[in-house]
Order: sequence, then structure tokens, then C-alpha cells
Amino acid sequence: MIHLCYVYIESYKKLRQVGIVIDSHYQYDLDIQSKCLTIEDRSSIPNNFWGVGIHSLSAIVGGNGVGKSTVLRFILEAVIEGSAANDNLHGCIIFETNGELYKYNLNCNLRVIGDGGIHIIESEKESINTFFYSGHFSPLFDSVDLRTVELAGMYNATDNFRLIKDLQDYSNIDTIHLTNDMQSHLFAYLAQNNYRICYLLSQQQVRDCLNDFNFPTYIIISANTSGLKAVQVNYTGQFNGYQIPNFKRISTCFKDNMIAYLIYCNLVNSVADQTIVRTEACDFLVKWCDAYNENTRDILNFFRHYIDNEPIDGNLRRFLHNIHWCLETLDNICSFVDNIGYYIDIRNDGERLYSLAAQILADRMFLTARFFDMSYSHTLSDKTVLSSGEQELLNLFSRLYYAVVTAPRKFDNLRIPSLLLLDEAEIGFHPEWQRQYVNQLCKFIRLLLVPAGHNFQIVLTSHSPIILSDIPKCCTNFLKEEQGYVVNDSEEQSETFAENIFNLYRRSFFMEDGLIGKFASNKIEELKARIEQCHSCEEMNIIRADINIIGDAFIKRYLQNKLDDATVRLSDEEQIAFYQSKINELRNHQNE
Repeated sequence: MIHLCYVYIESYKKLRQVGIVIDSHYQYDLDIQSKCLTIEDRSSIPNNFWGVGIHSLSAIVGGNGVGKSTVLRFILEAVIEGSAANDNLHGCIIFETNGELYKYNLNCNLRVIGDGGIHIIESEKESINTFFYSGHFSPLFDSVDLRTVELAGMYNATDNFRLIKDLQDYSNIDTIHLTNDMQSHLFAYLAQNNYRICYLLSQQQVRDCLNDFNFPTYIIISANTSGLKAVQVNYTGQFNGYQIPNFKRISTCFKDNMIAYLIYCNLVNSVADQTIVRTEACDFLVKWCDAYNENTRDILNFFRHYIDNEPIDGNLRRFLHNIHWCLETLDNICSFVDNIGYYIDIRNDGERLYSLAAQILADRMFLTARFFDMSYSHTLSDKTVLSSGEQELLNLFSRLYYAVVTAPRKFDNLRIPSLLLLDEAEIGFHPEWQRQYVNQLCKFIRLLLVPAGHNFQIVLTSHSPIILSDIPKCCTNFLKEEQGYVVNDSEEQSETFAENIFNLYRRSFFMEDGLIGKFASNKIEELKARIEQCHSCEEMNIIRADINIIGDAFIKRYLQNKLDDATVRLSDEEQIAFYQSKINELRNHQNE
């Protein structure tokens, strides 16, 4: 199996002569002046440090705009099979296979020397199957941005690319150049993302493995009202000149009314987005709303008989049968409770959740996103929207699980990735989830993905000192801009593993100006200046009130002492008044 060891970037975008450590089982010494890399067979961390199935984990940290994501893009272009030759790609790749070290140069003459008997073998480009995930979304769909393309040997899990690919995979339509309407892309993306998440959560071992994360408890099915909202935006009752009848309740049975409402909303959607010919859809909607009444029972069967016997166009009939099939399947799979509707209990209904994913979301996913909405909720009484952190978490793990377990079986041209590139995947996480991130990622891979027979490598970028405290210094690349150039400042850093996060903020993230907010820092400087210029008791009392809101005890005491020293500039009467106000303050504090 191929393992990536070291990446030297001589020139790529804003990066110049930067070495990136991927595998800490070796020691690397880069001499920029002589363009020579020396590799020593000496591990910086114990064997199996990350656990069975994880060969290495490395991090790239640094300020905004320093080039962390650019490093990942360089790696992608350098190691994936389907990447084209790029004259702008200058560097060197060191990799290991079967205990031997190899190198291949990309428009670069870096000398690589093995120390202690290591033999470096010249090689042509070797492809490494790669999984790429970014926590960032960009509205750009430029083919030169690797967030928007998928090449041989690469599974692209970014939102940018899924918006393109999820429609193409399930509609047999060329969507690479965004020739379809954006609504179709969004429906396809939404439905397929729900499929990946439902498939993940349907696995009991997944729920057990990731129990430290507060996953939603229920999935609640509701009507997709996008078409109805489009009607309301225009004016009540009409859409582009077509008369839209109001929804009609049919009985006191909550379930019948909900199914009727699902049918109604789907028909309105077909009018709004022209899924079928608008005139025919609107005509059928009017007739259908007249057909059922308060005496109608078993609305699903009534709907089926109606569309079978009504003289309608063949395309419209197929569309209506799809609606019926979808709702009937939901009715068979999901639980139902009055005042809520269809739902699945994620904790206890793993088989139902799997059926939902396999039967509806996968097989006819391009249709189903138009037919209903799915809400992830912590309580059955309320539909909620996933927070950004919850969505990022489920996106990452569901897409990784899909890329390793499902996609290679479903698509013959995809292979199981061994290199995982994660670009600020924790961007929406609460600090407690950041604390859990590396541990849960490793646990997830060890328990669920290793049976595939792989040794994984993980490369992640991050801004979080909490995450960095889980990663040893030898596994971390510290990018810093100096005099217009980006350098790897790892040698100058102290140990990071299990280090205090405040020290990591100051040292590893180059926080030279302190660890308090800039606004607060400016306010403190203003207070110091006001104290120096203060000559009245009244102003001193105002300043003292401002000092009292400062949280840091040392800074507060420092400013209070400076204020006390300034009283020498006051008259005797003002000094008496000043200290009397302090006495009163202390008495009030004592009485609290």
C-alpha cells in the first residue's frame, strides 16, 4: 500500500520552498539553500500511536490566507491519478510502498538523501486514492478549483462538487457545466445528502461509536411547500395566471388530512416548477381538489384509483404514480402519530431508517426531494433545523462512510480512498465537539472503516488550538508568512500534544498581540490614556465604573492602581470625595 511521506512545494501559487511532513515515521531535514532533503529512518512517535488502521495523522495550521488549503490542493494535483500534467506544479513527492522510499519530481531538482542506509528510489508518478472534504462552500464552479471536480482516484465530498455530481449520478444527465436549473441541483443534493446521513445513522455501530456527539433523535417527514410559497409570493390563489385552488380538509382524521396535504403540495409544486406541462398539472389539481370530500376514506387508495381512471396524459399519469408510490412507501416504512405525522425514531428504528434510505432516497431520489421534506429533531414535538455544527458533523462522517463503504460498490470507477484530506472540517463545531473531533474521527475509522482492509492517512487543516492539543508537534506543520514568503515554522515551536490551549493560541497560532479581543484591547488602551489625563473626581468615578467590567483580574487591578495613583492630581476635597465613594462601594459590596 502506498503511503505519502513528505511534500516539497518549490513553487505553487503563493507557496515557495515549503516542506510539509505527512508521515512522522521518518525524520526530515530540508536545506533550502542547497535544495537538499535528508531523510532519516527514525520515528518521532510510537508505533500505532493513532490506533489500528491509521498509518499517520498530520495537521497544517496557520493564519487566514497563509496557504493551508493551497497545500491540500497541491497534494491533490500531485497524487491523484486523473490530474493532468501541470507546468505550474513545481515540487517533489516522497512516498513509501512495501518498506521502500520513492520520490518523483514535478518540474523540480530537489536532491533527496537517505541517512543511515535508507535508499531513495527514483520513480514516476504514483496515484494515491484520495478523499477530499472541505468545510467551506464557494459559489464558484470553476473547473480549475479542485472543490468542483472529481478525477480518477479521488472522491470529492465538498458541497461545491456534490451540488453538481448528486444530480448527474442519479439522473443520467450531463450536469458538469450546470446546464440544468439550480433548483434541480438543489433537490438532488438535498435528497442524496439525506440518503447518506440516513444510511449512516441506520447503522447501530455508528450510533454507538459516535455517542459522544448529540445526534438528533427523530426524523420527521413533512410536506415540501416550496411551490405553495411561490404561489403566495405572487398573489393569493394564482401563479403566472393559473388559478390555484385552496387546500381542502376532508375529515377529522389527522392522517387522511396529512396525506391529502402531501398530495396537494406535490401537485402545487408541479405547477410552480413545471415538472410536467403547467396547464395539465393545474387542470388536474383543480379536478383532484373537487374529487375528494369529507366522506373520503383511505385517501391513498382513492388517489390511486382516481389517477388510474381519469383520462390524463401518459407523462402526467407516470408523475402522479410516482407521487403515490412515494407516499405509499412512506406510509409503510414510517411510524405515525397524530399532530406530528410521519416520523422515524433514529435510536430504535434502524431498520426503518435503512429502508427509507434504500427504498426512497436512493432509488428515486431525484423525485423524492420534491415530494417531501425531512427534519432532524431532538424532540418529537418540534421540527428543528440542524445547527451548522451538526450539519458539518453529519456531512463529514456520512460522506466518508459512503466513500469507503458504499460508493466503491455502487460505481465501478471509484476505489476505496486511503488518503483523507480534511480542510477545516470542524469549522462549525462548538469547543466541546472540537475537543472530541480527532478522537472520534480516529475511533470512527478504526471501528467502521478498517475492516475494508486499509491503512488510512489523515491530513487536516485547522484554526483550533483545541484540536492541535491532540496532535504532536512532529505531526504538525506551522505555516507562517515572513517577509512575503510562507515558511514552515515547526522547528521553532514547542510541543503541542496535551499542551494548554492558551499557550497553543499564543505560540502555535502566532498571537503576538495577546489573547484578548482587539476591541477590548483598544478599550484598555483608551482607559490608560483617560487615567493619565484625568483631573476630576467625577471623571475618576466614571473610569472606575468602566474598569469594573473587565474580567481579567490582573488587568483590572493594574488599572485600579493606576487610577488610585492619579488621585494626587486632585484637590484635597476631591480626594476626600473620591475615597468616600470607594468606601461606600465597599460597604455596598459587604452588604450584598
